[in-house]
Amino acid sequence: MTKYLQNCFLLLVPILLWNVLLTEQLPSAFQPDFFWKDIPSFITIPENVLRILVMASPVFLILSVKTKIQRIGLTL
Repeated sequence: MTKYLQNCFLLLVPILLWNVLLTEQLPSAFQPDFFWKDIPSFITIPENVLRILVMASPVFLILSVKTKIQRIGLTL
């Protein structure tokens, strides 16, 4: 079970928390309701589907820190 919990999605958790906490602090032009208002659905639907696929893809990558290079990379 720990193999499935040690995936690269853990690296995205701080970024997602940052986004959730600071979304309301954005200027009104960048608020989701205003930003997506005039963009046609044939652009927004594929963009959102691809965004979900890209954000979900790290779940399938194993996070490993066995070698020195991997530890340095994780530290950076």
